[in-house]
Amino acid sequence: GSPGRKGILGLLTQFKEGQYYLEDQKAAVPIVIDKDAVWSTGIFCEGCIVLAEGEYNSADGVFVVYLMGSPPPEARTTSLSFLSGLDLFSPPKETKSFSSKYPTLQIQESSMEASVPADAEIIVLSDVHLDRPQVLHKLRLFAESFEGEAPSMVVLMGNFISAQVSSAESARIMQSGFEKLAELLADFPLICQRTHFVVVPGPTDGDVSQLLPRPPLPAVFVQPLLSKLAHLHITSNPCRIRFYGLDITVFRDDLINRMRRHWIQTPVDADDIDCIQHHLVRTVLDQSHLSPLPIHARPVYWNHDHALHLFPLPNTVILADRYEAYDTTYE
Repeated sequence: GSPGRKGILGLLTQFKEGQYYLEDQKAAVPIVIDKDAVWSTGIFCEGCIVLAEGEYNSADGVFVVYLMGSPPPEARTTSLSFLSGLDLFSPPKETKSFSSKYPTLQIQESSMEASVPADAEIIVLSDVHLDRPQVLHKLRLFAESFEGEAPSMVVLMGNFISAQVSSAESARIMQSGFEKLAELLADFPLICQRTHFVVVPGPTDGDVSQLLPRPPLPAVFVQPLLSKLAHLHITSNPCRIRFYGLDITVFRDDLINRMRRHWIQTPVDADDIDCIQHHLVRTVLDQSHLSPLPIHARPVYWNHDHALHLFPLPNTVILADRYEAYDTTYE
């Protein structure tokens, strides 16, 4: 091509060990990352879409990268304006697929216009280990704290068992745990009648495979809750919730550690957990995908990869991980 610096948008791949390429639907070009290259905020792994600036070295047949960044995200309002009312957050009703069998959970409002009551409240709990008595005790204290009121929604995410055990033992322990949870909640009839409970499986719950998206827990596990709760939703992981017009995506995975194991460049502030969390949020939203990792690192059920998409960007993304709670607004 013509000389001078150029920008290339492509998929970061590694066809052979130690040699990275930028690939699109028609071709792939080998790249060499300059030792003084500038990296934008984010975590860069094989399988990410990247925007690279540099020069093509015709003698060696490689593209020398001086600047590596993520593609700029598209604002939610911009995406919605181009979609002209088409709702991509909920699957088509006539589609027989994984996502339509377990559809988007809608609370009160079906429109995409947000109008949230002032007293609406969502409680999110992750790693709810139902086999640990101290966790059940904390859940009782949590329910008692509402004193005659009830939250709009409680999201319970796995893993629901604290230790790795055999599949048969896991099923027995999980059933016992949900029985104890049902007995506990029965003491709070107002919460049982008014609150929407959402149960999201963790990385090791139910299905023994590591494929994403993960299916809902088998109904037999949560059977005790069905007779106690008026609004119980057993969802996949990730799951989508439309709450009074707000689009919320919930995902439970140990994503930071997975990304750290596969990044190709260590951020300069990698030891600062607050900065790593910001890098993760930036990466997930820029990639518009909940698992921007190579397929060998995080297998995906390809027919349902769309369940991991973040387009258009939801109003809120809840990433449940093994780290201290944090929140950030990305604009």
